[in-house]
Amino acid sequence: MTTRRTMFVRLGLVAKPVKVPTPFGSGRRVRDMTDPPLLPVDKQLIGWSLGIGVVALMILVVINRLVPIGV
Repeated sequence: MTTRRTMFVRLGLVAKPVKVPTPFGSGRRVRDMTDPPLLPVDKQLIGWSLGIGVVALMILVVINRLVPIGV
């Protein structure tokens, strides 16, 4: 007695599973990768970016308090 799935496979109505390749090969290699340490220049750029962002936010808060927008 054949099952319904076997019948569909014999007729070619069932798609065969396709193995999709991953861009990095195996997942184990990706998990084992570590980030390289930050260079001093990178740390300095991150610090300056955060500092400028905080200062700009404080300036905008002060301007908003001094000149409120009337709704």
